[in-house]
Amino acid sequence: MTPKRARPSPVWDFMEKVSPTLVKCLVCKSHCLIPIEFHGSHQNTPPQLTGTTINITDNGHGQQAEQGQVEAPEVGVQPFIQPTLRDVISKREVYKEGGHKKKQLDNLVVKMIVKDLQPLSIVEEEGFRELVTALDSRYTLPSRRELANTKCASSDELDTVKNAVQIQEPFEEATREMSSEKFTTLSKIIPLIRALQDCAVSRKAKIFSLCDELQKQFAKKFTGMEANFHIAAGTLLDPRFKKVSFADIGNSKRIEERLINIMKAAIDDQETQLTSSTAETRQETQTQERKKTLWKVFDEKVERTVKVGQSYSAGLHIDMRRYLEEPLIPRGDPMTWWKDHSPLFPKLAEQAKKFLCIPATSVPSERLFSKAGELVSQRRNCLGDENINTNLFLHKKLGK
Repeated sequence: MTPKRARPSPVWDFMEKVSPTLVKCLVCKSHCLIPIEFHGSHQNTPPQLTGTTINITDNGHGQQAEQGQVEAPEVGVQPFIQPTLRDVISKREVYKEGGHKKKQLDNLVVKMIVKDLQPLSIVEEEGFRELVTALDSRYTLPSRRELANTKCASSDELDTVKNAVQIQEPFEEATREMSSEKFTTLSKIIPLIRALQDCAVSRKAKIFSLCDELQKQFAKKFTGMEANFHIAAGTLLDPRFKKVSFADIGNSKRIEERLINIMKAAIDDQETQLTSSTAETRQETQTQERKKTLWKVFDEKVERTVKVGQSYSAGLHIDMRRYLEEPLIPRGDPMTWWKDHSPLFPKLAEQAKKFLCIPATSVPSERLFSKAGELVSQRRNCLGDENINTNLFLHKKLGK
């Protein structure tokens, strides 16, 4: 008896066998592989359609066929899933202006321009536009004018920027003051740090996170400045600042005592030299002219002078107190003040000459903006001062 032939799957109404190992979909024209165990069979569904529901709307005779769903073991070849019409259209639509993806890519373009010191005109160059289109055809590059004028922040962002500018105004002022003088001395370091710290604390309510971070950086980078003898001594001997800028009054007291000890040591050296010289002179005089009394009165005056010098060291504390009680002078040249007052404070004037001439840094202020040589070139020779400063500032921040 002839065995009954199994009914072929309705899937074959939409599939065509191209070769023993390959079938073709008559709907989407795609090809699927058939594992070797299914070769020569038209009675089973190709395994690549596993998990895929095939809707059969017309079987060729105007009748509706049942929905078929066939399961088969997994194989190495991934099943082909035909994209929907919505997916196809979405892949061809450009990103909407104001959309999240558009904003994200615009921000990356701006970041690239700032970080790499590129001109805004790069978005209009043909090669760059072709590269961006090849990477993502849905993204439309903004124009040069749009980058410069229409990429505005929101109202909240503008308020944040305004507050940040107000908080950082003292830093700009300090930078200009440090750069305005040909040589900035050590005596200005502590007063400027203290002034910036006070400004950050007083404006903390506007942007708490920014001010808090500034205070952390101050504590990290400027801790121990008042304990540095040369910096603190220069500040104390500067008649513009004296003890006012010290956060810890104990530091200023220690600097006072150390300066007094230095002046005492200098006086002791002078007294030792003078005493030795006087003793030698007296010995020679007594040896040569023992019977003469012509220089007796003079020698007695010299001895009294030495004794007065020994008592002078005790008055250094008084001189220091008198100096500190003098009113602060306007922020002019401190050496002019010491030139006029050196007769009143001779020993302090000697120390002031030592410490007030020390520069705060060995690097010229122009070195800070050395990147300007890379920014200003033939391609960007129309940039204004404000744009140059903005680009340099952003480049410095992004480079950290």
